[in-house]
Amino acid sequence: MTISGYRNNFFRNLIFVGLLSLAAFFIYLPPELGAALTIPPDSSEYSICLANLFEHGRFGFTLNGEWYPSRYAPWFPLSCLVPAYFLSGGNVLCLHWAILAFALSLLIVIWKMGSLCGMGRLSILPPILLMFMPDFLFYSRIVMTEIPYAALVAFVALVFVRFANLPQVSVKYCFCVGLLIAWSGLVRSTGYTLVVPFGVVIFLKSRMNWKKGFVLLSVIGLPTAVAQLVNMWFNWRVFGSPFRSGYHYWCAVPMDFPDLVFNLKYVVPTAIGLLQQPIIQATLVFFCVSLMFAIYIVVTKGFREYRSFLLLVGYVSFHSLVLVLLYLGYYWIDTRFFFPITICSLLLFLVTVNSLLSKLGAVVRTLLALVVVVLCILLEIKSPARYLYMAERRPVWLAQAQISGAVLPSGAIVIQRGDPNVIEYFGFKRKGLVLYPFSREVDYVMRMTAPSRVTNLVDAPESWDQFIIPKLVDSGVCSMPFPNAFEECPEKVCEYIASGRRVFLLQNHFVSKESYERFKSRLEGMGFSLKLFGIWNVPRIAPNPLRHLYERLLFPDDAMDTRPEITAIYYEIIPVRM
Repeated sequence: MTISGYRNNFFRNLIFVGLLSLAAFFIYLPPELGAALTIPPDSSEYSICLANLFEHGRFGFTLNGEWYPSRYAPWFPLSCLVPAYFLSGGNVLCLHWAILAFALSLLIVIWKMGSLCGMGRLSILPPILLMFMPDFLFYSRIVMTEIPYAALVAFVALVFVRFANLPQVSVKYCFCVGLLIAWSGLVRSTGYTLVVPFGVVIFLKSRMNWKKGFVLLSVIGLPTAVAQLVNMWFNWRVFGSPFRSGYHYWCAVPMDFPDLVFNLKYVVPTAIGLLQQPIIQATLVFFCVSLMFAIYIVVTKGFREYRSFLLLVGYVSFHSLVLVLLYLGYYWIDTRFFFPITICSLLLFLVTVNSLLSKLGAVVRTLLALVVVVLCILLEIKSPARYLYMAERRPVWLAQAQISGAVLPSGAIVIQRGDPNVIEYFGFKRKGLVLYPFSREVDYVMRMTAPSRVTNLVDAPESWDQFIIPKLVDSGVCSMPFPNAFEECPEKVCEYIASGRRVFLLQNHFVSKESYERFKSRLEGMGFSLKLFGIWNVPRIAPNPLRHLYERLLFPDDAMDTRPEITAIYYEIIPVRM
């Protein structure tokens, strides 16, 4: 390489390092915001269960002092979050550091893939556009599998292109590929299917040398097989069967009723629901345009020039097919399942635009690509409502849990809203406080636990969201972590007070004034009154101005980088003196 070539590469890399630094600045949020725990119960279980594993030797969590297994296997936290846990000194609120690292890695991989597909200097464009995708920003800040899985899928794609372009592959190389695929499968089980494209390449490379092909394919598949066996062993030890998991324990409905989980009747409504989402619409545009260009290349026999691009299209097409077949008939609808395809399709689309406009100048190509993609992203920005309820409530729940643990007397009963797992870990467990949930609107409170299979014990529920089957709870086959909620059974307060426990009610802005007055009157009718215990204020966290501007651009109605001032008002429920 000439001196000018080295100089160009140096400046190109320097610019990209600057882009990564800018992305890290915009994505990062202060731990005290609680952004890492935004989505219940996924974020809180991944984080708190990992902390409990190191602190108590058990991958699980407590609710009112009683241990429960997680609905998730420990492999994602152990393989992705451990470095952040130790670097932060065991601070659960800092585990989003690991997610940030995966987000930056994803930008690097997308940049490298653009270069591999011949985008040249314009290869910096895909990571820039990715930074302005609301889904990317949102999932880069919270402890979920979306960003790590997308980064691993993209990295496996990069390895796949290089793997296919090698004249021969060694056993050691195949084993490393197998480890990478197994890692992606441990993060999300659909990652195990990525072994199939490598199997196809090995079959084509072996050229009737079946023995060699079988050995190489076995080596690639070995880590996946081991990972599956280890996961089955874990399920057997924790849940009594290799084929039961935490989902069966916490979500017997619908998991113990296969027809409620996967059913052809879900296909049409799921497809309609997904196609109404702007990010899925954009993904379809990106993918279809890229696929048509790939077909054009095959017809015109431009294999040599676009070999890497064609390999990526084949890889993305296969993984898209896997996800479509799996999730179209799935009971739960969520665009995040297709997030890796959105990212890879965005890259392929930009490669296509760059190739089709190759006769134009680089500046013109860049501007045209920006116009098309920004229009697609703007469609998504117009409907960010699905993020807002999580972004708004999480910092409030976290702060109120910490206040309760700081100001209330040990052993008290607390009537409070919020994620019980977060409330327990951050406020209750050190002082022996007991949560009496206000209502059944949150997870754990709305569920029963099923230590064994329930399919043959009762008829199938009418709907997948009938999480509690009273017959099973009454018979003792299943149990409920929270048998009662204050909203449906305020009379339980009488038992607590009669046993000598002090009972406190947290009034906050999630409880309407009318609701508060209604329950106050009901308590008075039972012979109790509300006595003001205290008012505590938590100052708001002011946002960083530049980061806030970036947030407002992507989330016009709300932003995650700030926390409002929180007022916690506690009333003690006491008997009316005669």
